[in-house]
Amino acid sequence: MTRAIDWGLPAVALALPLVAWLALPRLFPPQPLELPLLTSATRPSYSPGRFERQVLQEANVPPDPQPFITQVQIAELSGPGQADLVVVDAKRQRVVAYALPLAAETQPRVLAEDLPAPVATVPVDLDRDGDLDLVVALLGELTPGDTLSGGVCWIENDGGTWQIRGLLSAIRAVADVQAGDLDGDGDPDLAVAVLGDGHGQVVWVENLGPEGFEADVLAETAGTAKVALSDLDADGDLDVVALGTREEVEVLAFENLGAGRFERHRPWSTLDPALCLNSLHTHDLDRDGRPELLVTAGSPPLGVPRATRPGEGCFLLSVGTDWTARLKRIAAVSGASDSAVADWDADGDLDVVVVSGDGTPGTATVVLLENSGQGSYLQQTIDLEPRQRGNVWLGDVTGDGRPEILSGGVYRTGPFTSPVGLVIWHDRGEE
Repeated sequence: MTRAIDWGLPAVALALPLVAWLALPRLFPPQPLELPLLTSATRPSYSPGRFERQVLQEANVPPDPQPFITQVQIAELSGPGQADLVVVDAKRQRVVAYALPLAAETQPRVLAEDLPAPVATVPVDLDRDGDLDLVVALLGELTPGDTLSGGVCWIENDGGTWQIRGLLSAIRAVADVQAGDLDGDGDPDLAVAVLGDGHGQVVWVENLGPEGFEADVLAETAGTAKVALSDLDADGDLDVVALGTREEVEVLAFENLGAGRFERHRPWSTLDPALCLNSLHTHDLDRDGRPELLVTAGSPPLGVPRATRPGEGCFLLSVGTDWTARLKRIAAVSGASDSAVADWDADGDLDVVVVSGDGTPGTATVVLLENSGQGSYLQQTIDLEPRQRGNVWLGDVTGDGRPEILSGGVYRTGPFTSPVGLVIWHDRGEE
């Protein structure tokens, strides 16, 4: 018996690594990552002079030496056909709007101020009175921790005057909010990304009409950075998608079962530190009737020279009917931080613009991806300056019927070279 034990223990010790080597890939298969080769069709090109850069700066206000413009977007806040450019300034703690079309003398009006680090807004008629309100995600502080200083507020549009009303308070840092009818009762509800610092959540807030709002936690996470709403399973209702970025990067999907019930899925996750996903949008780029998830991956702006990491760029996540997803990179962009979609060349398909938060001089800060219609994109560098773009929006600010590129600067770490807050790029056409 003793001899059998003496021989048996070494045999087990030798066998366990072999069993693990054979079994683990089958139990936990690696997530597929498709990285396209840079060919003549995908290699970035740069055409200086095609795009005209305009810096939008308030009169009689000195430029911010460290801008923190966390969101720009266009919304018809003043009524149908009366668009505004809405700008969220987390550092100055306010939300402002510029009436469109922009003119040389256009100055912003303040919609709300003294907000604790606002980072994102969603325009929605929350009270169903016929005009668009704004719901705002509040970090609480520019460097979010685990304190209960975050929240969600409602900037109510009352005939052109704006009143701040609380929705969620005394919670951890809120990084994002989206609006849509999640329970099928005809009024808009909210999906909320609670980032926190190791203690995040995905929350949906039910709109009860005159009775107020009721919050329900869909998932406890290590930290949720973004949320999106889309009918991923094409069954006629909105599902919730969330991007988790703490501890491990994961995409969570909450299948809408109706009547306020959701089933949790995990379409994609990775422990690869090179895949630092930081934005999340849903679009049907291939026009097949099912939306894809458009995400970007890039490291925080470090301000030091380095080569593009293998995992940086713009990606598509295609979610299958079994709620698993395949990740495919459509462009390599150093420090990619956000993306936006429009039919830029008016050829009937959707193109993509990607911005970079990289602080390295000489790398692309704005990139246009022209959709070939065959699942590939022609990549063109639009500009190399200014650095450290944190977000992007495509829309017509001049009234000429053509979209412009709008982007806010988010400067986290220095030293900074010529920091710029809000920038607009106008396409002047081929030179």
